[in-house]
Amino acid sequence: MNTHDHRQHAGELLVQHKRHSPENTSLIVESITSESMPSQHAAFFASLKYFAISSTDSLGRPWASLIATSPFVIGHDKLGISATNVPRDDPVAKCFATAKTGSPWAGLGIMFENRRRNKVAGRVLKSAFNGGCLDLALQTNENMGNCPKYITVRDVIPFERKAETVFNDFGTTSSIQLTKDERDLINRCSTIYLATRHFTSNDASTDMGLNHRGGPPGFVRVLDENGSSSLILPDYSGNRFYQSLGNVESDQLAGIVFVCFETGDTLHITGVAENLYDKDAETIMPRQTLITRITPTARVYIKNGLNLKLASPEQFSPYNPPLRQLRTELESTGKSITTSQTENTATLTSIKDRTPSIKTFTFELTSPVTFLPGAFAIFDFSDVVQREYRHMNQGDPKQVNDDLVRTWTISSTPDVGDDGGFKPTRSISCTIKRVDGGRLSPFLHNLRQNAIGNLKIRLSGIGGGFSCFHDADGTVSNKKLLFIAGGVGVTPFLAMLEALRISKDVDVVVLFSARGEEVNVLEPAVRGNKAVSQATVFDSTASKESQQDVFTLKNRRMGEPDFAGVKDLLDRDVFLCGPTGFMQVVRNTLAKVGVADSKIHQDSFNF
Repeated sequence: MNTHDHRQHAGELLVQHKRHSPENTSLIVESITSESMPSQHAAFFASLKYFAISSTDSLGRPWASLIATSPFVIGHDKLGISATNVPRDDPVAKCFATAKTGSPWAGLGIMFENRRRNKVAGRVLKSAFNGGCLDLALQTNENMGNCPKYITVRDVIPFERKAETVFNDFGTTSSIQLTKDERDLINRCSTIYLATRHFTSNDASTDMGLNHRGGPPGFVRVLDENGSSSLILPDYSGNRFYQSLGNVESDQLAGIVFVCFETGDTLHITGVAENLYDKDAETIMPRQTLITRITPTARVYIKNGLNLKLASPEQFSPYNPPLRQLRTELESTGKSITTSQTENTATLTSIKDRTPSIKTFTFELTSPVTFLPGAFAIFDFSDVVQREYRHMNQGDPKQVNDDLVRTWTISSTPDVGDDGGFKPTRSISCTIKRVDGGRLSPFLHNLRQNAIGNLKIRLSGIGGGFSCFHDADGTVSNKKLLFIAGGVGVTPFLAMLEALRISKDVDVVVLFSARGEEVNVLEPAVRGNKAVSQATVFDSTASKESQQDVFTLKNRRMGEPDFAGVKDLLDRDVFLCGPTGFMQVVRNTLAKVGVADSKIHQDSFNF
C-alpha cells in the first residue's frame, strides 16, 4: 500500500486559523507523525489489556468502540487484533465484518494507570467477525504520541461479561431521542472516544482519526430540541493541532463511544457533526468559545458490553475545567456557571532572584501535599489575572484560548521525616524563567515585594511520575544515576539533587546544556552535594572552558564523547528533561553509545 500524506488538510488548517494556533503548528504535526511504528509504541500497544478502535459503516459513518484485547505488532507497520466475546452488535466489529481491503481505520491506546497515550491509524489488510471473535490484520502508517491531559486514572482488569443489547439502531439514518438510561450513562462518563474521518479522492490523504476526550463526569452534555437529541462536546485547551475538529470541519461526521467502566455498559453513537465558534458556541454553552455539536443518526446501546472491570477508584485529571452546563440547563434551574471549587490555595511567601530572567517563587499552601522530587504543580490564575472575553484579539491571539492554567516543576524538595521518607508539606517552590511574550511568567516576574503574603493562587493539583525516587520512603530507583538537562529542563533535577544529599551510596553524574546566565541555576544544588560525582555544564556561548567551583564549564555543545565518557554509563538510570528537539538528539546519541531504551526516563513540557 502507498505511504500516507501526513500534511494537515484544509479543515484542520481552518480550525487552527480560527483558534489562532501558531503558524508552524501544521509543520510540527507533520514532523512528529511517523510512517513506521516506533519500537516504544509497539511495546506499549503489546502491553495493553484494551484497545480503542474505529471504522466506518457502509454509509461512510464513523463508529468507535473499546475492545478488551491485547494488540500485537508485526514488524514496523502491521498490527493485529484477536478478541473474543465481542458483543454481536458491537458496531465497529460489524463494520470490520464487511470492510474491504484498504479501508481506513484508526486506533488509540491509553494506559489509564499512568496516562500514557499513543495514536495509530492505517488501512485494513484482513478482517473477520464471527461468533463474537474479531480478527484483524491492520497496516499502520500514522503513529503519534499524545499528551496525558484530561485522562482519568483508573485500574481496569479483564472481566468477561454477558452482553445485552438494549437498542440496535445501527442502520438508522434519522434523528434520535436519547433515553434516560442513555443520558445517565453519558453523565457518568469522564472518558469518551471520538471517531472522525477525512475522505478524499486522493487515497494518500484519506484517513480516519480516533481521539480521547476527557473531563469531569458529564462533560458531554445532551441538548434536546424539537423531539431529537444532540451531543454538545466542549473543546478544552490542548495541543492546538485540531485533527479531530478539522475532520469534523471537512466531513461533518463523527462517532462517539461512551463507556461505563463500573457496569461495562457502552453507548455507541454516530451522526452529523459541526463545530460552533465564539458567539454561536456561547449561545448554547456559556463561557465556551468552541463546541462540537453531534446530532445522532444511529446508535447502539449495549449493557455489559465491555469485558473489563474497574479495580480501583477513579482519579480525575487535575487539568479538568469546571463542568460547563448548557444555557437551557442554567435557565431551567436559575443557576449560573460556577468556577471550580478552591481545594487548595497557594499564597506567595518569597521571591528569590536566580538570574535576571529566572526567579524562585515559594508558596504556602492551605492544605499539605505529598509528592516525590521532580513533581509538578498546576496553578490556576483565573481568579488572579482578569480575562475578558473577546471575539477576536489580533494583538495577542494566545489570550483568546488561554485557560490561565500553568504547570511548573516544583524545584523544592518535600519535607523529610526521621525515617528518611518524604512527608506531606505545605511549602513548595517553583523556579520559573521569564518568557518574553508570555502572559503569566512576566506577571510573576514583575511582582513587587508587597505581593508577598497577598498573592493567592488556586492550586489545581500536583502531578509527577518523573523522579529518581521509587516511592515516598526515599529509596532511589538506582544507586547510579545520570541526569541530563537542557535549559529550564534542569528544574526537576534541582529538587532531586537536594533530596539526594541525605541518600547514602548514590553516585550522580549531571550533564547540563545551558546558555549564558542559566549556568548559575544548577550551582546551589550541586555545591557540597556528596551524591554528585561529576557535574558538567555545556554553554556554547561561553568564551572559554574553565573549572568552576562546583562544576566544569565546556564552551561547546554536549555530544557523543561526553556520554561515552561517563563512568559506568550502561549501569546508570538516565533521567532526561528539556526541549523536545534536545531530548530527541540526546536519546539518539545515547542509543549509539549502547544505552538501553528502557534505561531512559524522560520528562517534557508538552502539557
